[in-house]
Order: sequence, then structure tokens, then C-alpha cells
Amino acid sequence: MNRLHAGLTVAVAVKAGLSNALREVLRENNAAPKIIRPDSYLQVTNPGNGLRADMNPMGISLPYSAMKLNPPASELICNFDNSPTTLFVSMVMIPAQHYCGQQLPETLIFATTYWGKLSGHLQDLFDTNGAGLCRIFQHCDGFPDGTLVNKESLISYLKSHRHSGAFNSRYTGYTKADIQQEKEMRAAIEDYLDLLQNTVDLEQYPADQRAIIVKTLVQRHIKAQVDRFRWIREGTRDSPREFMVKNRVIIVSVLSIIISLVVFAIADPASIGWVLSLMLGISIALTISITRNCWKPVIMGLLINPILGFIIRKKQLTAARPPDQKVQAAAASQLRPVINEMTAAAPLKPGFLRRHFYWLALRLVNFGRSQLMNVPTVSSLRWLSIDNKKRLLFLSNYSNTTDFYVREFLTGNTPRGVNFMFSNGCGFPDAEHMTKGGISRDPEGYMHVIHHHQHITDLWYAHDYEITIDQIKRNRKIRNGLFKNMNEKEAKRWLKLF
Repeated sequence: MNRLHAGLTVAVAVKAGLSNALREVLRENNAAPKIIRPDSYLQVTNPGNGLRADMNPMGISLPYSAMKLNPPASELICNFDNSPTTLFVSMVMIPAQHYCGQQLPETLIFATTYWGKLSGHLQDLFDTNGAGLCRIFQHCDGFPDGTLVNKESLISYLKSHRHSGAFNSRYTGYTKADIQQEKEMRAAIEDYLDLLQNTVDLEQYPADQRAIIVKTLVQRHIKAQVDRFRWIREGTRDSPREFMVKNRVIIVSVLSIIISLVVFAIADPASIGWVLSLMLGISIALTISITRNCWKPVIMGLLINPILGFIIRKKQLTAARPPDQKVQAAAASQLRPVINEMTAAAPLKPGFLRRHFYWLALRLVNFGRSQLMNVPTVSSLRWLSIDNKKRLLFLSNYSNTTDFYVREFLTGNTPRGVNFMFSNGCGFPDAEHMTKGGISRDPEGYMHVIHHHQHITDLWYAHDYEITIDQIKRNRKIRNGLFKNMNEKEAKRWLKLF
């Protein structure tokens, strides 16, 4: 079974004159939780929507617009809760931008994070949300006439406008059903632990056995609900395919070493010995650097430095601070208490070589994404090059608010990788060899350009708006440890997961 996560990103130009109509359709059908802005509180004299003024026990005056309920699921043209393969969806309209005197069109971005095969995900999208997607994409260039749309034509349209880049999900291998079931399992165990605390005197048991006893009682409680929790005993280990994809950089490096050694042993050293020695040296260097987490200087030295010197020879201007109104509007759209999203798009800096180098670099990064694309608070993220390799696109789903999230990129070794991914975009601070300095040398300029190129997402969906990546992984540890034999010390560690 393939439970690996992947990203589908569709970018298509919006038809002239239909941008307002498309934005209205998207925002009217945005099922993400509405945000109450603390800077815009107004006294509500006519709450509406069945809400009463006395339902505000804190005495806070709420804005009328903030108290508007989300549309009922039955009224949504796209209800991604019905799609079992879909984890996240972002639909955002990127405005027209300029690249070297050429106008890049206003573009609709449709980005999903899903698990399983792409073919299965596309089939799932059509089965659960085909009519709604057709209604949305009819505002875009090249979409077939409404009377001609069927499964084949919609899937063909999505594939023909699909873009690939660098994508990573920090909990790849978890299905949508897994996450929901494990969340319910945790809640059930927590309720039972609360009951035990109020009804069972644990002091009667030896101190060095209490954790084991509590864990045994929890096991009995779960076993008693066999129909509800039968799935807990099913395996969660990676399949061979999942293991190979997650560790493919190391696997390829090790295989290169083995092949080099075998060929070196049977071939004539005088004829090809120096070639094999070079291959062997590179393979060993890559393997050691990745396993010891010092891959960046090795890869930069071996593969990239000669090219970067030519690409970044011309200095570019860093973006100025955008108007306060734009910063506030973007920040106000990302104040949900747990999970938020972010979309940024900017033209690439000039240069034919830069365009193609960045496009290729994203694919190389994607190959080693498990080792190269890890940000602690991120659920999923992607970098792409769209519009014939002339525009940089970044999308992310993360916990925390935007300012705290993007400032995390300024800590530790993260700035090197972020420099490499972002410094090719117009307005981003220049970085030496695309890794040194840059955002860490000019953090104010970095924040300015993020705010300048950040775009409000018109429609956003998350499989769960109130669970972080750390909670998802903790729930999996609870599941894996529930029926595992443990000593007292191990049982205590397991109970601390709650």
C-alpha cells in the first residue's frame, strides 16, 4: 500500500475579465474556520445567524462579519472532507507580475497535498468534487466547454497544467483515516485515564509497578471495544516502497559505492581506474555527509559552486517595505489558533541560466527531500518554478502565525537552505553562493519581501484545523506502544505522551 504524501500543483491563467467572479466563487466556498480579528472589534447590535448578544460571556464586542458562520457542507461546491486522499487544498489567485519587461498573467493556483498515487487522487477528486472543480476552472484559459466536460477531460486538463518542484510532508506515510482514528483513540484513552484517576487508588499498588498496571488497564479498556478499535493492531511500518523513497539518497549513494568497488575489482585499473576512483570518492563523500547531516558544504563544493559564481555575478535590489495595509491584510488571514497556510509568488531574478538552474535544482532537492526539506513546524511545503520557469511559487501549511513561522527560517542552519530556495526570487536579499548571508544578513529585507510577495489564499482546506504535526506523530507513538510489552520505565515514558 502506498501511503506516501505528494503534492499536486496546477497553475493556469485566468480568463480576461473573470478574475472578480472567480475570486467570489472561491471565497464564498471557503470552508476554513473564519478568523475574528482583535483589531476590528465592533459592538454587535444585530448578531443574526441565530447568535445572541448574551452568548458572549467575556463581554468582548465581536464584529458582525466575524460572527458569520461557514457555509453548510451541503452548500459548498467543493467539499474536500468527502475526499479520502486529500489532506490540504489551497486555491489562490496570483496577480499579474513582470519578468524582464514581460507580463506574467494572473494565475489560479490549485494545490493539494494527498496520499497515495496521483492517478488515484485525480480519480478521487473527480468522484467527490468534479462538478465544483469544473465550475471553478471554467474561469480559466483552455478549459473545455461545460457541455463537454467528463472525467477524462477534467483529469487531462489538470495534468496538462500540472507543475513539479520540490515538495515535502513531515508526516508522509499517514493516511487521512489514520490521523482521524488515532486522534479519536487518544481522546478515548485520555477520558479513561481521567476516570481511573478519580475512581482507582493507585497507592495500593507497589510504586515500581504502577505505570505497568495503568497501561494494562488501558489495554483492557481498548480491547473491550473491539469493533471500534480493531484497526489499532494493524501494522504501521513502512512498506518496502515507502522505505526506499524516504531513504533513496542514502540508498543510491551506497549502491554507487558498491558498484564502484565491484567494477574496480574486475576492471583494468590502468584504463578506467581514475574514473572509478572519482566515482567512489564522490559516493563516499555524499554518503558520509548525508548520514552525518553535513551534506550542504559537500554538495555545494562538488556540484554547484562553479555554476553559482556565474549566476549571481550581478547584484539585485532587495524589496522595500510594502504598504502597512497589505501587511495587515495578509497577517489577518493567518491568525487561526493552530494550523495556518501561506502562499508567496515572485518573478525570478533575470538570467536564462538562473531560470533553468533553479528548475533543475528543485528537482534535485525533491529527490532528497526527506533529508533536505525539514522545518519543525511545517506540515507540508513546496517550491516550484512556473510560467515557463519565470516565476517562483512557494506554498506551505504550518502551525503558528506567519511572522513567527517565517522567522524560524532565520535560526540555526535553516537560513542556508532558505537562501538557496528563495534568493532566486526578485526582491529577496542576495546570498553568497545562494547560501551564505542573505536573509541572515538582512532579516528586515527578508521580512519585507515575504510580506510584499505573500498572497491571500482564497480557498483553503485542511483535513484537521486543530492538530499539529507533533500531535500527529505523538498519537502514532501512543498507538504503536499501546500493546507493546514494556517495563516500568518504558510504561512511564508512554504515559507521558498524554
